[in-house]
Amino acid sequence: MDANGSCAVEVQPAVRHGIHGENTVGIGEPAARTGLPVKTIRCYSDIGLLPESGRSRGGHRRYTADALSRLRLIQRLRAPRPPAAYRQRPAMTSADVMGMENMG
Repeated sequence: MDANGSCAVEVQPAVRHGIHGENTVGIGEPAARTGLPVKTIRCYSDIGLLPESGRSRGGHRRYTADALSRLRLIQRLRAPRPPAAYRQRPAMTSADVMGMENMG
């Protein structure tokens, strides 16, 4: 129990060192932080969108901290939203179209 009477425990990810000495985490950590399924992250790794830092002795994929920013970039790029320039342009009305037809 802490000073406030809480029994909450903060769980820290299991961090290990990768093949180049950087800190790495298992696939569950980026999945939990991004909300993406582990299967999706595996797919991104398999097709080359998300490079692995290496594998654990047991063959589990390991990722560095920059994998999280890469996953968030992939999420933004996959979002089904039109570019900002199109979202800010007001929609044309039928009167606008009629006016354009009368011009020429």
